[in-house]
Amino acid sequence: MLEPAREELFEKVFREQATKIFRWVYKRCGSREVSQDVTSECFIRTFERYSGSETDITRILFRVADNLLKDHFRERLRKDRLADRLRTERDEQINPSPETDAVEAEDECETVSAAGRIRSILEGSERLNENHKRYLFMRLFQNKMPKEIASELSTDYVQVKNYLQYGLKILKEELKR
Repeated sequence: MLEPAREELFEKVFREQATKIFRWVYKRCGSREVSQDVTSECFIRTFERYSGSETDITRILFRVADNLLKDHFRERLRKDRLADRLRTERDEQINPSPETDAVEAEDECETVSAAGRIRSILEGSERLNENHKRYLFMRLFQNKMPKEIASELSTDYVQVKNYLQYGLKILKEELKR
């Protein structure tokens, strides 16, 4: 918890600089989510560590944002290289390294967990009717395209698309909770 004077300074600087920093970061990375994360982390880190005058704070905020953005790109590059290595090992059918096995196991575990969560939302959602649930299940778990669903259930293609679109919207809202 910040002392009252520092909290007041934080609020003032945040009101004045948050939009500028967000736009500056967004211009460099092109991702709204990354820009929001970097901007908030920038203010948190700056006010946890900085105790100087108000005049230097803007320069420091942009320096911190720049460093956080560099860290983000380094991490993304590391993940891309690891993904390339995974693809290469699979393509060449090399015995995978322990690191590769660990990453694949983690990814599979996350996928299974997400699928279980989606199933429970589909089963328990009161906002979705039976058609929504049936169409979403066929689309998400049986990998059927809307045209396949429509022909299999002798239903209008447009109707299936509408049910899927609305159902996915509700499902996303439920997943965010």
